Amino acid sequence: SKVDCTGCHIPAEMRTRPGDIGKGQCVSCHEKEAKAYGESIHGRAVADGKKAATCTDCHGIHEVKAINDARSLVSVRKTPGTCGKCHENPEVAEKLGIKKPLAGGQYFESIHGKGLLVQGLVVAPSCLSCHGKGHDMLEASDPRSAVNRANIADTCGKCHAGERERYAQSIHAKTLLDELAG
Repeated sequence: SKVDCTGCHIPAEMRTRPGDIGKGQCVSCHEKEAKAYGESIHGRAVADGKKAATCTDCHGIHEVKAINDARSLVSVRKTPGTCGKCHENPEVAEKLGIKKPLAGGQYFESIHGKGLLVQGLVVAPSCLSCHGKGHDMLEASDPRSAVNRANIADTCGKCHAGERERYAQSIHAKTLLDELAG
């Protein structure tokens, strides 16, 4: 709300062609987010010349709102729909090479999705709760990823502390630790 058009577009005095406002950009104000995005699964795909989510795909263009604004495309209740534009559509997922094309639909049917979207429980996890804060989403194979095999118990344990403690004492946790230790 405090940024005018030239905050994202070319100021009049810098334009090389009349009326050319240039493509909007976010990096000049959001350097930290841009750096994290560059390392993310989406950013790396774009860098490799593939189509993947960009700033405007998730945040919108001129209707950008703060994340805590219920009208924001990345607000807690709207995030599943925003991510679902690609991750619940098998045709789009196939074109983009998304490995789990039904993930969005599976979320909508899950207890977490129903809690958030049907019952309105904003404490229920959305996509960002488990996969990263958006800019820093990493492939599950990346050891830094919140959904990497080595990190799943801690990711889920943020909300399910009792289950995390029981899992830590289980044969499954011990086997995974042994496997990861090599």
